[in-house]
Amino acid sequence: MGRETPWEDEYTLLCERCGYVLEGLDPAGNCPECGKAIAESLPERRVGTAWQRGRPNARDYVDTACLVLLTPRRSLDTISFDPHLSAKGFGRATHIISAAILPLLIVIAVIVPSFQGQSEVPLLWYIAGFGALALFLFFGVWMTLALLTMVESRGIAFIAARRRFRISPDAAATICTHGTIGWLIAAVGFTMSIVAYSFSERFISMSWKPIVVWLPLVPIIAGFLFFEVFAWLGLRRCKFANRVRPATSGEPKSESPS
Repeated sequence: MGRETPWEDEYTLLCERCGYVLEGLDPAGNCPECGKAIAESLPERRVGTAWQRGRPNARDYVDTACLVLLTPRRSLDTISFDPHLSAKGFGRATHIISAAILPLLIVIAVIVPSFQGQSEVPLLWYIAGFGALALFLFFGVWMTLALLTMVESRGIAFIAARRRFRISPDAAATICTHGTIGWLIAAVGFTMSIVAYSFSERFISMSWKPIVVWLPLVPIIAGFLFFEVFAWLGLRRCKFANRVRPATSGEPKSESPS
């Protein structure tokens, strides 16, 4: 079967659906094993996400985030696993943004209502106290998200090795790095829920409070599920992903996909 067909090296052209060795076959044909078009398995098709292709900036981040969030399957077919198209910074950026949103908006939601009518307490004390809380939350959330992403990445690499998929630890990290958009969903949704509840608590009837108080957990669960589902899809969709073979000495260096 295609899955058990050995490949010569990590750059051997495989069918990205079944793992059949396509090296030397006509690119215009189909995989003899599963019928998938060979052109759909060519490494040149994986041009990389906007973050991987460009010089990482806010626009590339937004473009990549929208691609992953709105069309996850397409993003997994676009991601490149070539070393020179790294995506590590994308995950770090998402962790920092997610960690910063949570304490910032929660502090704003708490410090303003708390200071109203509390003239005997200096404003500086409020700023210092809630500032310390914000820093604690920031580093706590940042380290937690980074740890969860690392654990998921190693889990994907472990499963891939057990099932004889061609997903290296670096490839697993690239998949999970793009999936960190799930953490951003959780952070934004949770923070908005907390802020909304803080400012609308006076308008909520007592009978609804036991239910409403649990609503902030919904975006956390949604973000976690998005991250996990994206990682699982990546494991299935990129199990035999191809990379461009580097040019050997004496040959002209191939251009990076763009």
